[in-house]
Amino acid sequence: MSELINENLIEFKPRKGYKVKEYSEDEVEQIFSLRRMIELAIVPALLTKCNDAGLRLLKNITLEQEECLKNKDNYNFMNLDKDFHRQMFLITERNIFLQSYDVFHNLTIFIGAQVIKQEGRMEEVIQEHQEIIYSLEEKSQEKLEKSITQHLIKTQNLYIDK
Repeated sequence: MSELINENLIEFKPRKGYKVKEYSEDEVEQIFSLRRMIELAIVPALLTKCNDAGLRLLKNITLEQEECLKNKDNYNFMNLDKDFHRQMFLITERNIFLQSYDVFHNLTIFIGAQVIKQEGRMEEVIQEHQEIIYSLEEKSQEKLEKSITQHLIKTQNLYIDK
């Protein structure tokens, strides 16, 4: 529980217990802005270093997400989402960016877990991940940056609208 408190995912209220942390619209904006900056910063290295093996790995993760969708398995779907994004950092070998990403992704996975329950969102995430893969295959920096940005903004907006 203390680790969850340290990661700012839950709050402790003396004599009341633990409560899931709620984020203001401004805090959500900050979280996603930082995450966008970190993910967009690796785009040039991702385009350079992503080979067939890296593409296959990303495609396999989306295939596993499709299985989770069929089984209505939100928990594993979200873990695969984290794997998808972490893999992009691993491909680039940008370990300091990965460490920073992990901090923010724990917050966004918490936010995303609430959004993923919305009807059709799992399908959208799969499609958004596929767009990222297509952009990588085309070696298009503009399309890749746009795909990543749209993916993160969509999740952010769905959370705020919720």
